[in-house]
Amino acid sequence: MTKLSTIASICALCLTSTACSEPPEPELPSPHDITEMTARLYNRPDSAPDLLDIVVPTGQYRRVLPLFEDRERDPAPAKWQVLGLVRIRVDLGGETCVHLFWTGKCAGAFRIGDVYYRGSTDAEIISVLVDCHGSGQPDAPSD
Repeated sequence: MTKLSTIASICALCLTSTACSEPPEPELPSPHDITEMTARLYNRPDSAPDLLDIVVPTGQYRRVLPLFEDRERDPAPAKWQVLGLVRIRVDLGGETCVHLFWTGKCAGAFRIGDVYYRGSTDAEIISVLVDCHGSGQPDAPSD
């Protein structure tokens, strides 16, 4: 093999391996590392009002995180409607955002970093976040 063809082969190998590699699997933080979790739900398939200020109580972190743990990577995501966002802040100042989409199918959809997934249903995600919104609200004043 000539020097030029060897260099060309090495370059082709590098380009092929880089182009075919997938983004690394993002890790969700553990509940004890989380300092704050907030969420937004909008454009809901059930036509319920938008919830733009959900503060997830500390005790609910273990309820929200599993929604995004049992997941399968989606290599060819569709152009779903946006459903909302879950923002997770951790001790060292880092942040993980889970972008939510509604699909109307058995498996819901979300994105962490640059990776799209299918996992919990739209209804499960909405139900848990609505419950968190309700549990994080102050009691109504009594008459």
